[in-house]
Amino acid sequence: MKDQIGRGSTADIYRATWRGLDVAVKYMSPEFFHSNPSGAAFFAQELHTLSRQRHRFVLQLMGACLQPPDRAW
Repeated sequence: MKDQIGRGSTADIYRATWRGLDVAVKYMSPEFFHSNPSGAAFFAQELHTLSRQRHRFVLQLMGACLQPPDRAW
């Protein structure tokens, strides 16, 4: 993980290196899951959508880690 490059209503975005590639990492904090009972379902739906998305202006999903309420990447 490197520097933070963005912040949204549900997560912070960080620059990182993964397997030698420059990537963006979306980090959803424990507070998101504590304040949203359907937070895990929201994250799962986002993963499903991104895993099927193929567009030159949308980042490709490389992987995910979901361990609510501790964290989601």
